[in-house]
Amino acid sequence: MKKLLISAALSASALLFGISQAQLTKTYMSENFDTQISETNWDLPNCSTITNRQGQPVYIYQINDGSTVWGGWGYDAEGNLVRGGLPDTLNGTYSMLTHWLPMEENAKNVISFDIWYMGTASNNAAMRKFGVSARQGSAGAWKPQLSVTNMQNGMGAKYSFLLDDEFKGQDSIQLQFSFFNKHDASAYFMFLLDNIQFAAYEDKPFFSASIENPMFASVAEAANAEIEFDLSIANQGAVDITSVEYAYVTNSGVETQSLNISKNIPAVTGRAQVVAKLKFKDGRFGENKLKIWPVKVNGEAFAATGQDTIGHTVTLVDESKLSADFVPVLESFTSATCGPCATMNRFLNPVLEKLKTAGKINVVKYQMNFPGNGDKYYISTNGTRIKYYDQLFGWGGRYGVPAPIFNAESNMLDWPGSTYTEIMESLEKQTEAAHARKAFMDVTVKKAFVDAATGKLDFELQVTSALDIKEAYVVVLITEKTTTGNRSTNGEKEFHYVNMAAPFGANGKKFEFKTNEPQTITGSVTDMNKTNMEEADDLEIVCFVQAPLTQKGYVYQSVSAEVTAMVANEGSEALRVDMYPNPAGEQVTLRGLNHADVSIYDLTGRRVYGHAGSEETLEIDLEAFSAGTYMVRICQNGKTAHKKLVVRK
Repeated sequence: MKKLLISAALSASALLFGISQAQLTKTYMSENFDTQISETNWDLPNCSTITNRQGQPVYIYQINDGSTVWGGWGYDAEGNLVRGGLPDTLNGTYSMLTHWLPMEENAKNVISFDIWYMGTASNNAAMRKFGVSARQGSAGAWKPQLSVTNMQNGMGAKYSFLLDDEFKGQDSIQLQFSFFNKHDASAYFMFLLDNIQFAAYEDKPFFSASIENPMFASVAEAANAEIEFDLSIANQGAVDITSVEYAYVTNSGVETQSLNISKNIPAVTGRAQVVAKLKFKDGRFGENKLKIWPVKVNGEAFAATGQDTIGHTVTLVDESKLSADFVPVLESFTSATCGPCATMNRFLNPVLEKLKTAGKINVVKYQMNFPGNGDKYYISTNGTRIKYYDQLFGWGGRYGVPAPIFNAESNMLDWPGSTYTEIMESLEKQTEAAHARKAFMDVTVKKAFVDAATGKLDFELQVTSALDIKEAYVVVLITEKTTTGNRSTNGEKEFHYVNMAAPFGANGKKFEFKTNEPQTITGSVTDMNKTNMEEADDLEIVCFVQAPLTQKGYVYQSVSAEVTAMVANEGSEALRVDMYPNPAGEQVTLRGLNHADVSIYDLTGRRVYGHAGSEETLEIDLEAFSAGTYMVRICQNGKTAHKKLVVRK
């Protein structure tokens, strides 16, 4: 079948405090739809019957998306969503009923499952409803336990909730999973279920936690440095959590310190993101070790074991040694056949252009080969790159587009906010906050040029680190700022910052860096004409240095610059003159001159700079230049080249 879009909301967090099975006392039923539906879990005679394409009666469709098998209801006569189509004109309510099950006496009964919904844009979300009900005995009244309405296209989520306490200890409890659909013959849809579990848990608090970041922090003094950590807590137990007290030690662990958190975290599905300020009394510049474990939950002693303790390493850097402003990077996975991608990009593009023009963010977009027939500008690099984030974020193979990844930290679509407008406001705030701090690396594009005739692209980078780094990956991507040749079915007429090539591979090339030792890195693309490149003079090089997955893919710094297209004069040999950096701030350098006349014009055609008879290297002071775009004209030996210069202040 064609690849389905599965929301990243289905991903699971790693358990760092607690073991998830410790509270589980009994599993009443478990269903992942991997095998044929049978009476093992379900009361089939009382389930709704539908028919498959061959006219055979079934109770639920089983769909394999390439990574897992789902069960559900759907209609797809044209085969737009699932190869072969699902012909039933489903209308009304369709239900799956479990067998009657005896409940445990002193337990909290938890129901959990994944759901996913997708349909055409014309579908009325209000006409799609899902619910779970329970009853005691075959004659008992059904009592609603969960209701999901107004299901938006592409919706994916994980649900866990407690069965009402009135069913505790009762015999013959039955669950009903129901989906309501108002049929529209022109609108295909698919509603899917997976990983259904109904189980009994101990009646006490139980949770997991993780330290999200930082892994690196700049401080004025290492001793007694107070570092703010983002602590993520997930309540997986059957009791609300209102407070947690932690104990922690740093480095030598001579003195135990305490941390108190007051936060209401609801049972089963509750999550909390808190900022924890921890003091490194024995802090030092370089690596520092941290161990933290819970000692009280809801005011009662918590008997922590080694499995409840997490370790974390943070590298403290002398802030006086940092000078470069940090520039985050946005990696966006999108497609010309994805309707939601078009909507996202309408909101995203003007915000990115604003931030990028100000030099506050760098951007690369990876065109993907799904849904539908995919985007013809998809390259294997893009598929490898999204699998990197599948590993980093624990998506479990359930990923799709659009997926804008901010600075390797999160998918923007997972940010709080119900509208694209709110998400874009958050993007601006997070970019400004990231750009306000100093980077642990200074990365400069010394040169990047492409021979328009041969397609050969060469670049040179210089990387200087403020700390020793044994393993980091330099990712280099060649993007085209505007493309139109990959228009397809989603209505977008042009696409921006599209990835064309990855000279060091999708996930970069491994390097080691020493403190304050500049390292020159060079590379090339043999022939850009064999890529999806549309215009040689519209290319940009994007580079960022990234920590390994064991350090959560931390981005040390990113940089971008225009790729200079060398211009040939009526078949003559190309005029080889390098111009760097570009964009430029205080100064721009031209190299490779031979008795050249150099002029710079603004976009009104006014000549704002001129220098005659330049030899080899010319350094141009840009202090008097306003931010904006300029044209540089170079004349030497009867040849002329024009280069676009971007000045940022």
